[in-house]
Amino acid sequence: MKKDIAVLASLFLAVFSILVLTQEAALAEGTVQSQQSTAAKVKQITGGVAAGDAQSAGTLIVKQGKKEVVLYVSDATKITLGTETKAIADLTEGKEVSVRYIEENGINTAKSIVIIGAQ
Repeated sequence: MKKDIAVLASLFLAVFSILVLTQEAALAEGTVQSQQSTAAKVKQITGGVAAGDAQSAGTLIVKQGKKEVVLYVSDATKITLGTETKAIADLTEGKEVSVRYIEENGINTAKSIVIIGAQ
C-alpha cells in the first residue's frame, strides 16, 4: 500500500512538473510575441521640409506628394549633407531631405536626416 501511494505521488509530481514547465514555456513565448508586436518600425520618407520648428520645439514636417509626416528631431538625430555634419538650424523650409525615422506608439522620431542638394 505504501508503495502504491509513493508511485501515485511520483506520477502526480511528474504530471504537475510537466504542466508547470509547459505553462512557463507558453508564457515566455507570449512575452516574446508581444515584445515583437510592439517593436518600433523603421520607416523612411524623402520630400521637402514643409514646416516645423526643429530648433526650438523639436518638430519637423516633411511633405512627400500629398503625404505629410510630423517628425520629432532631437540632439541625437544625425543630420548630414554629403559627408558634412549639419545642425537642426539647417533644416529650413523648402530643403529636400531623406529621413529615416522610428514609428513607435504613434510618435515619429527622426534617427537620421540627409539633406539632398545644396539649396
